Amino acid sequence: MRLIAMTGNRPNAPAHLHPLATALVRVGVVLSICVAGIAGIAKLNDALGFFDARADRNSTLGYVDRTYPSAEWIAGDPDVLEAARRQIPPDARYRVVTGSRFSQQGYAAFAPYFSKNVLLPSRQTTSESAPWVLCYGCVLSDLDERFELLAGTPPRLILGRVTR
Repeated sequence: MRLIAMTGNRPNAPAHLHPLATALVRVGVVLSICVAGIAGIAKLNDALGFFDARADRNSTLGYVDRTYPSAEWIAGDPDVLEAARRQIPPDARYRVVTGSRFSQQGYAAFAPYFSKNVLLPSRQTTSESAPWVLCYGCVLSDLDERFELLAGTPPRLILGRVTR
């Protein structure tokens, strides 16, 4: 057994390989890198075009449309959620309730969880003492007479405040 001292020198190619074989391997590596680079440069324009098209499409949308996902992915009306985000104070408590016309179709079951993220840092609670209310499927007859409608159209998602 032969030990190689750690002098910083790398051993050369094994002696049993023909110099032509090592040269071919090196040329193959260089060619592979060149082909990968050319393919990357050729596809760069396509990749940038994809993002440019998305940017063009997004630039035609308004703030609410860009902030909230499309209607089939959102639990509620984006305009009402934006109104809630603007009107509910950061230190306030609110509750999410369902009314007599509430339907479990689509993503409605995720409504409390979606609003919990949109309305941060406000705190979602189940307490009836919370003055702010997001109601899914409510008609005004479902609600307390002290309920003040602030955004939305019944029986869709509505935002309101219970006055004391």
